[in-house]
Amino acid sequence: MLRILGPVDYPLGVIAGHRSFYPLSSLLLPRPNDGRVSVVRTRATGMSDHITLHATHPLIMRNREAIEQTRHFLQHGRFSRPA
Repeated sequence: MLRILGPVDYPLGVIAGHRSFYPLSSLLLPRPNDGRVSVVRTRATGMSDHITLHATHPLIMRNREAIEQTRHFLQHGRFSRPA
């Protein structure tokens, strides 16, 4: 996918999950992964920030922390991290 899209030249924050509902497919992917995508494959050249959460692939969009991190990124251009 990165070869198709190339490096990004706009603010991009990527949230990846590392919890899986799919134990068999999780064994086939490099760890950490969410059973569908390995965390390493969620990185894009030129992205502004990247964070990994304890969330599953199909439910990450409903994950409370993912929602809060999205809001923080939209306001500050980076994800929130503990001080």
